[in-house]
Amino acid sequence: MRPPFATIPTHLGPLYLKLRITLAVAIMLVGSGVAYTFLFPTIATSFDFRNPKSSKNQIFDPRSDTNTPRTNGKLEANGRFVADTSPFGDFSALSVELDLEKRSETPNQINVSVRKGYRAFRYPIGPAIKDFPATDLYRVNDTYYALQDGVLHPFVSEAAFLSRFPSAFAKTMPPEWLAASMVDQNFLGFRVGSLI
Repeated sequence: MRPPFATIPTHLGPLYLKLRITLAVAIMLVGSGVAYTFLFPTIATSFDFRNPKSSKNQIFDPRSDTNTPRTNGKLEANGRFVADTSPFGDFSALSVELDLEKRSETPNQINVSVRKGYRAFRYPIGPAIKDFPATDLYRVNDTYYALQDGVLHPFVSEAAFLSRFPSAFAKTMPPEWLAASMVDQNFLGFRVGSLI
């Protein structure tokens, strides 16, 4: 009866052992490299001044410290360059690399400062919302109400009110006040998307 596998000739044994060791080392190196990229990710962001409107640019709104656009990449002596980027997560190291054009003078000194900001990168900057909430909010006993067009609309529950507003926004009123007001029979529910 023949064995289920072919045996290795004796003279090829050392070669077979070397190939097995090489394969095991290669698997460990590739596995270590993959693990390293997951455990210690590197995120590179860049901006191409030759093509400032490119969708491949990951640095947004290059400007001076006076908010003058700097999409051409030119910087005067002692000038400042401010830009935003949006990598996610926490990082322990940062490196900045500048590629100068061939005819550019090599600067004597470059100072780089980095800080974490909370700017909404992809949303337009507009006027501040001053009158939030737009409706008057009241609390009578344990029920919250919103006054809209002279009619009180009750919230279905305290949790529904809190999904839209903080509890401090509601003015506490006595039950007698509620008796003198017109109350709608339809309830206001939770904020859209809060029950997902």
